[in-house]
Amino acid sequence: MNGAFLPPLLADALAWTEVPDPVILFALTLVFAGLAGEFVFRWLRLPRITGYALVGILMGTSGLAEDNPLDSSAQRIVTDIALGILLFELGNRVRLGWLWANPWLLATSLAEAGLTALAVQAGLVWLGVPPQAAVAAGLIAMSTSPAVVMQVTAEIRSQGQVTERLYVLTALNAIYAVLAMQFLSGWWALDTPQESTRALLTTLYLISGSVLMAALLAWAVHRLTRALDLSEEPGAAILFGLLLLVFAMLHLFGLPAVLAPLLAGILLKNADPRPRLWPRHFGTAGGVLVLLLFVLGGASLRWQDFFAGGLAALGVVLVRLAAKLIGVALFARPSGLGLRQCLALGVALSPFSAVALALALDFRVSHPDLGAHLAPILLTAMAVMELVGPIATQWSLRLAGEERR
Repeated sequence: MNGAFLPPLLADALAWTEVPDPVILFALTLVFAGLAGEFVFRWLRLPRITGYALVGILMGTSGLAEDNPLDSSAQRIVTDIALGILLFELGNRVRLGWLWANPWLLATSLAEAGLTALAVQAGLVWLGVPPQAAVAAGLIAMSTSPAVVMQVTAEIRSQGQVTERLYVLTALNAIYAVLAMQFLSGWWALDTPQESTRALLTTLYLISGSVLMAALLAWAVHRLTRALDLSEEPGAAILFGLLLLVFAMLHLFGLPAVLAPLLAGILLKNADPRPRLWPRHFGTAGGVLVLLLFVLGGASLRWQDFFAGGLAALGVVLVRLAAKLIGVALFARPSGLGLRQCLALGVALSPFSAVALALALDFRVSHPDLGAHLAPILLTAMAVMELVGPIATQWSLRLAGEERR
């Protein structure tokens, strides 16, 4: 049919059916992700984020993600803000005094993170991955997904020893992974005295800058809680604005987006341990960003990545799970965990997505050659764990008897 003989509005409508508008496609993705999340939660009794991730993966592997109106930089900003919100909430659940009272908990954290890094590195080298890329993959694999942990525990209202330890170990894992990757990048630059000095100064700048931003955010939120009720809409809006301002400053000064919000939450919790009430994810806007975090994470997968990294990615998933189970089991008895709790905590630590995705994307930009080997493996492993990880965490917390839904 010739469009020249059609009314203009009808011609435009037919043109849209041939080339869908990216914004409409993006809006439909959000609608279907929300519906999928509610379906798996209400009818299958699975975490909502499994539905979000499934829609994202279908979007990415079908090629629809190419029409996403958000470019790569905008996607990264959305991902960083959503992840930062969850990290800040996670930090507010970490009591450092517990580590002093129970040093075996810190030993458990170091054991499971260290074993994970070594096991993943060894497994990937055995599969033929270049050693430097394998080292980076091992360090990234230490991290447990804060996004999955925070979403699943909130949905089932989990409370108890396993849940509290899960918060602490997840926070520590994120800190280990970010710091280790920063030091690794600096170590690889130690070829000449000039480059060594620059690498050392860069690493110190990134770490000290993140700590400074965390302290400023914690101080500002602490002052805000004295003046406003953060459980009400105006206070939550101001808090959300403060977080956005911090993320903008982190981006402006080239600082990692993961470390500062997590440290800010920890500082705020331990400076003033009184419980604070604010809307989950700081309101509706934060909730939409969190949904986008899982959709965009799944949409980052392409079929070519899946085929390129399939076997190695499956190895990463299995080796990570085994290493975390062994690491938790090593100090389970002296730290006060029973056998069932030990199994539950080890499995609950298996989710692997948002922090790892941010670190993997940074590594691919800073080391393109090694990133070409690493990206398909990690992206495929993350796609698998975006579907399986939330279910594993939910199952483990039910096994520990800590579900309160």
